[in-house]
Amino acid sequence: MIILQMLSEVPDWAKERGLDEASFDILESVAIQPKKRDEILRHVEYGTACCIIQALEYANDKGLI
Repeated sequence: MIILQMLSEVPDWAKERGLDEASFDILESVAIQPKKRDEILRHVEYGTACCIIQALEYANDKGLI
């Protein structure tokens, strides 16, 4: 897992999917605790949650996390 690279800054692929620093922090939480994904995203605005899910799927597909 390349999670350490993700922790340093919001990467371009995440910015392209609408994530900012705060929403990227949430994505990191989901990546670290995938079993709590629904619980974590339950407290996030719907549009932001959709961006996070899209970015998470992209990162998984590309082997970034």
